[in-house]
Amino acid sequence: HYGPPNAPAAWGVHTDFVPDEVLLQNLVQGGVGLHYNCPEGCPEVVAAFAELARQYAKIIVSPYEGMDHKIALTAWTFIDEMDEMDLGRVEIFVRAHHNSERAPEYFKP
Repeated sequence: HYGPPNAPAAWGVHTDFVPDEVLLQNLVQGGVGLHYNCPEGCPEVVAAFAELARQYAKIIVSPYEGMDHKIALTAWTFIDEMDEMDLGRVEIFVRAHHNSERAPEYFKP
């Protein structure tokens, strides 16, 4: 994976795909990825993810084409996938993994 200066990606909401080689560094630093695959658009998912990104320092939201499911939640060594938004499940995942000490470089901003 990439490191500085090419990674990690800026925390927050991205409207364009962020390559795996960059996203991995975000996860290494204790970040949580909230990704969606919505060819016809899914503004409700993006809005919910954006709200979480405002509440937590290390969240990255981005589209991700070609996933088997509509939604994927990622953290260091963890993934959860779903086809319908379950905000409670998303929030549990974020709380469990955001800046987790299981991530090798969780101490980095």
